[in-house]
Amino acid sequence: MDDRIQFLIVIATVYQAIQFCLTFLHFYQRASRPDRSSATSEHDPRLYSRGGTSWLAVGLMFGAIEAVIGFAGFTYASSLTRRYHRTVGRTFMVVGVCQVRCSFLYPGLVA
Repeated sequence: MDDRIQFLIVIATVYQAIQFCLTFLHFYQRASRPDRSSATSEHDPRLYSRGGTSWLAVGLMFGAIEAVIGFAGFTYASSLTRRYHRTVGRTFMVVGVCQVRCSFLYPGLVA
């Protein structure tokens, strides 16, 4: 494999890993924060909604796995595995974005 291609795969893997860590940290902070709906009368559900953060974190994890599989070489099996992980990861991200979008547009709809 060419050195430039390996370098680009390393950059993509590091980027995916950083995004996953930041999203997972955000999800953990949101999940560990107590619900303040009873503490304040002016509760804005958009501020405390967990929305689709967990879906986004899992989607980014699949994206990072897909980038790591790129180091395995270019065979038919690795290509199918990467496509599978890419499809599943993007599906999770689409569901997460839709849930976040719905939680902002319709606050009572998504728990």
